[in-house]
Amino acid sequence: GLSEARNYGKGGTRIARQSEIKEPNEPRDKDFILRAEYMDPDADLIVVFGGTNDSWANSPIGEMKHADWTPEDLACYLPACCHMLDYLTSEAPKAKIVCIVNTELKPEITQGLIDACSHYGAGCLVLKDIDKIWGHPSVAGMTSISDQLQNYLSGDIIVRKPR
Repeated sequence: GLSEARNYGKGGTRIARQSEIKEPNEPRDKDFILRAEYMDPDADLIVVFGGTNDSWANSPIGEMKHADWTPEDLACYLPACCHMLDYLTSEAPKAKIVCIVNTELKPEITQGLIDACSHYGAGCLVLKDIDKIWGHPSVAGMTSISDQLQNYLSGDIIVRKPR
């Protein structure tokens, strides 16, 4: 089991940059890329459950891009996913990285995260049959997410591609 778990999640945030940062301590403005900078680089496991708010908020999709990101790129979901995974794989080289893909997302959000994970050698758990109330997991849905993640982690071997 894990000896320590840290949660860097912030409700309502996205992987893609939401806006110009006006208040540095305002958590709703801290997209995942900004929060990743605070993560422990010696983590054994990093789980990213992202894309839901990008899908719901109609974040621009953009194109897959694996280097030389501009601020405009990072406002789009696909290049932001690539930047996030590039950052995590380079800054936490020993970590097993797993992205969780929620149900009921736009197909380009789902496929984009699957493709980005493949490119960066991260694991990708695509959830199935999550019970929800008003788009959010019910208690049964949360239990199902937990069970699916535990099953994934117990049976999956993630081999990182050399950088």
